[in-house]
Amino acid sequence: MSTAPILIALLLPAVQQAREAARRTQSKNNLKQLALAMHNYHDVYSHFPRGTVDKPDLPVEKRMSWVVSLLPFMEQSAMYNQIDQNKPWDDPSLAMIRNVT
Repeated sequence: MSTAPILIALLLPAVQQAREAARRTQSKNNLKQLALAMHNYHDVYSHFPRGTVDKPDLPVEKRMSWVVSLLPFMEQSAMYNQIDQNKPWDDPSLAMIRNVT
């Protein structure tokens, strides 16, 4: 009888636990970065970002999200500068940016 399947059966839960712990840590770090960006935004503008980027020409449901306002505070100035905030969020020219995770 081979010992490989037994070893795999014993090690698999440990590997899965390690992966889950890594995902949890990454998630906590992402939330921390988002909170820090919010505080930095507030320090500069004396208010938190609005729900959408203020562009009266666009219907509210087509405006950029508040997250766009935080990009410069999350070391994403290059991405922020590529976004034409006068276009709706679902404009085809912004597809490359929408697909960034």
